Amino acid sequence: MRHEPLLASLKRCQAALAKRSVQVVALLGALLSANCGDLPTSPSDFAGSSSDLNTTAVKPKPSSGLEWTVVQPMTNDGGYIALDGVDVVCSFPQGALPVDATTITARMKLNAPRGQATRIEFDFQPSMEFEKSITLIVSNNYLAGTNPRYTLWFFDPEDGEWDREDHEDVVPGQPIIFDILHYSKYAISR
Repeated sequence: MRHEPLLASLKRCQAALAKRSVQVVALLGALLSANCGDLPTSPSDFAGSSSDLNTTAVKPKPSSGLEWTVVQPMTNDGGYIALDGVDVVCSFPQGALPVDATTITARMKLNAPRGQATRIEFDFQPSMEFEKSITLIVSNNYLAGTNPRYTLWFFDPEDGEWDREDHEDVVPGQPIIFDILHYSKYAISR
């Protein structure tokens, strides 16, 4: 269920980043660039000082394993969490958290090695509902397969089933963007 078109989502992200440095704006531009595979993998890859850049926002991919965990503090000022380098990023607009600050733990699991996986699962903790939707941004070539669509799934603990929440068509040169209003268990498949 797209809550808003891509342009409105980008404008919302831009407004949330208004207080951030030019380097963070450059990161958003890089995420939305046509060739996501050539993105920088560390803050030092950006020109100038990285003192204003949250250094955990852009980092190398985790180990080559199928499962990994990212733990990062987040404040109500907003920011990014790199879940798998710059290929999978979670963006928080200012004022999204229901509390002033918390530590986000994200456990990820691929169904096959990188480059062959057609599904990634997320277990976000602590479970919470957001004041504003946050955004999952995924490179359009992150998951393998020929399906022209990425699908967002939500795990419903009451019935123990995965329910389809949203879908996005793969558009060459454009990232896949999903808005979510709460943290719990999700998956994205292709």
